[in-house]
Amino acid sequence: MAGQEAVWGIKADLGTVPKCLILLKIVLSDTPLDTRSEIAKLNRMKKDWWDKEFHTLVTLGESTTAGGWADCAERAWPSQLARTINEFQRVPVQLVNVGIGGNILSSKSAGYDLGKPSAMDRVDKHVFTYRPDLLIISYGLNDACHGTPLDLFCDELAVLIGMVRQTIEPLIVLPGPYYMYAFDYPGCEANLEVFHQFNEGISQIAEQMGCLYVDLMEAYGSADWLVHQDGMHANSLGHRVVANKIFEVLAANCSGLSLETRELEPFISRWRDERALQRDYGIYFDDTPTPTGSTVLDRNLARPVGKTTLPADHGKPLPSDRGKPT
Repeated sequence: MAGQEAVWGIKADLGTVPKCLILLKIVLSDTPLDTRSEIAKLNRMKKDWWDKEFHTLVTLGESTTAGGWADCAERAWPSQLARTINEFQRVPVQLVNVGIGGNILSSKSAGYDLGKPSAMDRVDKHVFTYRPDLLIISYGLNDACHGTPLDLFCDELAVLIGMVRQTIEPLIVLPGPYYMYAFDYPGCEANLEVFHQFNEGISQIAEQMGCLYVDLMEAYGSADWLVHQDGMHANSLGHRVVANKIFEVLAANCSGLSLETRELEPFISRWRDERALQRDYGIYFDDTPTPTGSTVLDRNLARPVGKTTLPADHGKPLPSDRGKPT
């Protein structure tokens, strides 16, 4: 074990050493370890993919990205995602939704004649024009249904990501295919097994190319009621699930989304007042200090704490420099 400890003593980037190996050290070590301390260190080493607020969001994809079949544009997942992001930013992100129905990834994809212009055909006009710092590339469903080989799809997706990064440096998010159940229409060459294969392929490309991956198949949970009656597109509830899942991945990996929240934390009033609920069980308020030194009234009564004015720069635009992936 001593030799192993010597190896573990080498400083390592968490992006290279998997978390499971760090936890394995905790299990195999001969010396007593403070597990909580080790886990805290592990959390401190978590990669922060984006530490600024987002300025421009471009969603590049096919018909579900375009909004099919939400009952209105505001309920399409790109719109819902942008609104959720804006709840936590000082300056609103600008959404540019360039989803096109029937779209496929590449001119090499099966069904190109039906799905052109492809994503690669569109990248100059529909991506570079807007210079996004957050780019979501949502493909896989149409390519799978047309019969594009998985290896070809993954190779072309990697090429597209490379094309983007030659010109701009956004954070790129790759959702897997959406869940659907209507595979019996003429010309469809896919099924759920093929969708899961595409889902895994997109996950691997995201890891290889340094992109965030979103598992939408898992988010749907095989719930048919999240799919429009056509059996293919997300309905309004499905669009909400997609938006929520993408935001969950962003929030867990991009500290920039927490800047507004953390700035306001010292100025938040104690708004909770649970006295009526406590009285239902014969608990009444007094000024007897708790073990932490505060009183029940301090903890529960809605009252301002400390300063009540917001920071002087609150609400002002952020610096013009845009963040880059770290």
